[in-house]
Amino acid sequence: MVRFSLALLFRLLLIVGFGPLAFAVYTGVTAAPSGSRLHLALVGGTVMAFPHLPALVLACWLRSWRIAFAGTLGPNLAIVLISCWVAHGESGNGLEAMFYYPIAFPLALVGLVVGYQLDRRAARRRSCSRGPPGSVLVSALGSLRICFCAASPGCSPRAPLPMQFSLQLTASFLKRSYARRMFYRWWAIALAVAVTVGIVTMDWLNGSLSAVSIFALSALAFYAAIAGLAWLRQSRALDAWLRMQDGAPVVYSLTPETVESRSAQGAVQLQWAAFRLLVIDDFDTLLVLRTPGALTLPTAQIPAEALAFMQQQIRLHGGRVQDRRPRA
Repeated sequence: MVRFSLALLFRLLLIVGFGPLAFAVYTGVTAAPSGSRLHLALVGGTVMAFPHLPALVLACWLRSWRIAFAGTLGPNLAIVLISCWVAHGESGNGLEAMFYYPIAFPLALVGLVVGYQLDRRAARRRSCSRGPPGSVLVSALGSLRICFCAASPGCSPRAPLPMQFSLQLTASFLKRSYARRMFYRWWAIALAVAVTVGIVTMDWLNGSLSAVSIFALSALAFYAAIAGLAWLRQSRALDAWLRMQDGAPVVYSLTPETVESRSAQGAVQLQWAAFRLLVIDDFDTLLVLRTPGALTLPTAQIPAEALAFMQQQIRLHGGRVQDRRPRA
């Protein structure tokens, strides 16, 4: 469970408030010049926000972005339908809310149930409550979890293991690896930007922005805000961990049962069953957890026998291996 903070609240508000805010912007942009654009935008956004409130409350209580997303997906789709209906001249008669609430509230309830089940399934898959070694666990929204237990009785020093190697982690490597994960599907982002620019350009030439243009621009703006916040938080967390590490290497020990990591801040063990995927690249190697996150290791610093042992253990415990290195 992630510790609650203002940054977490801000991210949940971004997820939950996307639909109502986009509708408010659309209402203000398309309002008649003689009317009060700000007043109509506030009223429209407030009316559309009520079905989103249960998702916000439950997501804040359980600290879950899954519940926030699933609980607002249905109401956001309903907002798109209502916006298209309003764009065809049905606005101003108060019927939007009459049709919106019977659609949005049941969809929100179904989304909350689905999001809660997804959150419980993710919690059951956690096999180590302390988290992964070292501080290279990065969650989907960019939070860094630094796990150490130097003062714990269960972290007493052990004899050196046969499959043991050390890694020298640097700020440039960790940040570049994180950026590669953030923009792994860069082509999809580029396609979305290109399509949005094309739609907005056509609407602009026609003299007004459509509901599709407003929602597409709002989606890109929200994605940029979330990605920017995640990058800032991750960058600061990495810098703080590297300062505490003070240049000391991270030593990995591999056994048939566990992956153990020792750093200047302590030691942590994870079962092999905690990982669902091993991704090998020329630049980095990712041990992807069954919960959101991954362990990042520099491929060039991993001995060949250790890399082969990782592949063997991941497959043995039901995981998958993706070797993206170019074939000789």
